[in-house]
Formats: sequence, C-alpha cells, structure tokens
Amino acid sequence: NFSEKSFLKHVNINLKAPSILTSKFKKLTKKNEGCIINIIDQRVEKLTPFFFSYTLSKSSLATLTKITAMKLGPNIRVNAISPGPTLKNKRQTESHFRKQWKSILLKKQVDVDNICEGVKFLIKNNNITGEIINIDSGQRLAWKTPDIINVKE
Repeated sequence: NFSEKSFLKHVNINLKAPSILTSKFKKLTKKNEGCIINIIDQRVEKLTPFFFSYTLSKSSLATLTKITAMKLGPNIRVNAISPGPTLKNKRQTESHFRKQWKSILLKKQVDVDNICEGVKFLIKNNNITGEIINIDSGQRLAWKTPDIINVKE
C-alpha cells in the first residue's frame, strides 16, 4: 500500500533528516574529522513488496551513505549498519516475532549489544568508509518472508 502521508514521513525521517544532520556535522567538526554511522535495514538487500515507502527511504539512505563517504573523505568516514530482527514491532505478537527470527539463517534475533559492538568497530577502525555492515543473523541470505511463513511483520 502506498500513501503520500506515509511516503513523506519515511523520507523525512530516513533520508531528509540524515542528509541535514550530515551537512551540519561537517560544518561543526573542527578539523572536518569524524565518523557518521547510519542505521539502514536488512530490507535494503532482501527486498520484499512490503512496507514500500519505508524500504524505499532506507534504500535511499544506503545510497546517501556511499555518496557522502565519497564526498566527505578523507577526513570524515561514513558507514552504516543494517540490523535484522531486533525488537518486536507493534503489529506483531510475540509468537509472530519468534516465528520471524526462527525463519532466518542463525535462528536468533539480533541483540542490541551486537549492534553497539558494530558501531564501536566502525568508530575504531579508521580504514573503513562507505560500507554497510549487516548485523542480521543472516536474514538477508535466507529469510523466509512473512508471506511464506504466514506471520505479520
């Protein structure tokens, strides 16, 4: 389903805001040094027809990550993390969420601490830019999508 309201909401949150924040970050850093880490979504690599405007906005954020890495280098690095199933959403029951993460390669939900470790890794390693790190328990590789396993997402 597509609605202009949903489309604008997702684009504003997932593309416009990060674009503005990136621009402000560059202006505010003293020596134009630093690291920007965007949060993408595994949907960028494992496309489905669900959540059209959300997926489109996150895909655009992935592109923004790579473009700004090219533009802001060598002093500012820009990367992203693409998490898999971490928290149950408001439309899901616990049973549906469990069924969702059990249908992926590692059969476990992503722990928030693992995402934090990914952020720390990107901050510490000053030779990485323009990359998207998937912390998704293999969801993008072997996800049985909700339509196949009959759950709400």
